Amino acid sequence: MSRRALTPLEIPYVLTGTTSSGSFTVRGPIDAGRLARAYAALRREYPVLAGRIEAHAFGFDLIAPDAAPEEDAAPIQVDLRPFAPGDVRLGVDAERAIAAVQLVSDGDLHRVTLGVSHAVADGAHALFLNLRLWELYSGAEPAAPSGLPAAPTDLAERLAAGDPPDPSVVEVLPTATVPSPADVDAGDFAFDRIRLDAAATEALRRRAKGAGLSVHGLLAGIIVAAERAEIDRPAEDPVPLAVFSPVDLRARAEPAVPAAAVTNFAGSSTVPVAVRGDTTPEEIGRAVLDGLRADLANGTVAAALAGAAPVTVTGGVPVRLSNIGAIPAPSTPDDVTVLDFHTSSEVDIERVRALVRQAPPEALAPLVGLHHHALTFDGRLSIELRHAPGTLAPDAARRIRDRIEAGLVGAGAAA
Repeated sequence: MSRRALTPLEIPYVLTGTTSSGSFTVRGPIDAGRLARAYAALRREYPVLAGRIEAHAFGFDLIAPDAAPEEDAAPIQVDLRPFAPGDVRLGVDAERAIAAVQLVSDGDLHRVTLGVSHAVADGAHALFLNLRLWELYSGAEPAAPSGLPAAPTDLAERLAAGDPPDPSVVEVLPTATVPSPADVDAGDFAFDRIRLDAAATEALRRRAKGAGLSVHGLLAGIIVAAERAEIDRPAEDPVPLAVFSPVDLRARAEPAVPAAAVTNFAGSSTVPVAVRGDTTPEEIGRAVLDGLRADLANGTVAAALAGAAPVTVTGGVPVRLSNIGAIPAPSTPDDVTVLDFHTSSEVDIERVRALVRQAPPEALAPLVGLHHHALTFDGRLSIELRHAPGTLAPDAARRIRDRIEAGLVGAGAAA
């Protein structure tokens, strides 16, 4: 057995029971036995998927067999029912099993989900494993087994070193509230999604390019403007807000870090913005990108990966935008057509209920407000919105969602 202690960057995902998951929706014949055999092959290549996380008096250890179990087929979850993007429930308990595969079938429509404890795999890592699962399902030759993925701090020296940035404090107006124990006892995490067609996605790209922005910058501007409109302040008042952007640093390392070589490898940038009621998304996006470039250059993003907190946000939380980018199409047999991809990450609401009772309010910031995840698959942009129970009234979350949709392409253009 291989064993290593989890680092402070990985442990929070154990405490909240957070799972990194992605789901492909396909049409055509999917064989559950063949999928179980592909998952067994994936576990042979990455024995950590057959491992678990063990709690002890001093923290948590990641434990995995040096070789996956000798099995023709690995256990998978199989269900027959209609499904929707927001209803994925894998129930991964990392203290028993680090990962799970689920097949949900509704006639010739199928959704295949791979989920891995976020302590062991961030979004980029989990997506790599998901795509590899499909390669094995489609007949790829097996590869040699890999060892335990490294901790992020073990590979941080591959990033350009420099003096750590001076700590700074950003004060923002609150756009949501800290959930109460009664809130989380009575509810669950909410999910919504905006999905554009290919023509609307291309129009958005042209709009960003015409303004000299990346798509991330324009999306940040649209989302911030939508949240600013929910704040009860005169339109002429500049409202202090901030934008939190995770940055996958694997490709920025020297040498580059392979997707599955490390558990988590994202730094972050938090950029303050002052937003009036008439501030355009392009203006906001320009400020966000300027700040993001500066944070990459001065080491702020890398410092966040190393566990430092170069930026402290007070008064509320930043607007969070994780831009996952373009999702490659998985390998499939000829008679299977891939229709869609969405993230399906989970947070264990039972663990959150315990945390809300025990943790100080400042430790509950990840539960406050909306989390926005943007990605493109098959030429179509989608934005997924998640929030904890009690942090936003349902009608407020719906208004923000509708403003984002209208800001993307105009009312009625989303598919």
